[in-house]
Amino acid sequence: FTDSPIDFLCAIICRAFLSAVDVQSSSKGTPPVVRTALCHGFRLTESRVIQGVVLEHGLVDDSGESMLTKIGLEPLSNVPLALFDVALEPPMTAGSAGMSQLEKSGSVSVILNTQSSDREKGIWKFQAHGLALAFGRSGVKIVASQRTICPEVKEALLSVGILPIERLSMKHIDEVRQVTGARLLSSFSGLMQSPPQLLTADCLGLVRSIQTIMIGGEE
Repeated sequence: FTDSPIDFLCAIICRAFLSAVDVQSSSKGTPPVVRTALCHGFRLTESRVIQGVVLEHGLVDDSGESMLTKIGLEPLSNVPLALFDVALEPPMTAGSAGMSQLEKSGSVSVILNTQSSDREKGIWKFQAHGLALAFGRSGVKIVASQRTICPEVKEALLSVGILPIERLSMKHIDEVRQVTGARLLSSFSGLMQSPPQLLTADCLGLVRSIQTIMIGGEE
């Protein structure tokens, strides 16, 4: 490196690129994933390379406890991941016609809206637990979604030792897909059928490790 901050930055980006080429050499036709992130309060020469994908939100529950610790996945290494681009939540409707149609399809048998009864919500909670069990039987240890994961599903996943990660941005969803090798899934209805259609190994990605890092005083 030279004393020039720009030369230093160019060198560190090249090093990150070459490292990504080496890590992803087995993925033919997949360009290396290298992204820069601006951290306020740092000098340019304090820049560093971080391997993997950096998510800007911590994996903590509402009480502030690490979800990795809570489900016994810390330290985490080499675990299967299922990746979705849809929200993992009950379907919404305002009428009963949709309920009959969905029941006949053999898919999710409960549809919730803002006027749903406690019984309907209880059925969905029961089905959310069944969904979590189906993920577990598929060998999944992390369920990640570009959109939301409803509280019932998150609670059910955590109860069976599966880590839920929601609200991945567009840039993160593609990075996670490329880094883990996961197939992007657009439906979970098969997992809720009886018997469930379990996810196959070719649908899942592999997470080598997850760790908490400090950047600019934030986890």
